[in-house]
Amino acid sequence: MIIENKRLGYRIHYLLKDFGYSTKNNTALYHGDFSFEELPGSDDDKKKWAKNRAETYRGSFMHFYDRHIPIRL
Repeated sequence: MIIENKRLGYRIHYLLKDFGYSTKNNTALYHGDFSFEELPGSDDDKKKWAKNRAETYRGSFMHFYDRHIPIRL
């Protein structure tokens, strides 16, 4: 599967390796491999994508995690 996110300027390639669905639990389980690549674009596109990526990151779970969970090595 190939997904283009034109708002963030990424193309995602996803290779589904396994899929299962449980009617008992009404849940789907899947796993696969993925890769990201940046879409080609002008300098203005890249600036817009950087702004959109920053906005998307702020307020995300990863942002919360980075801000509140200390890293212990």
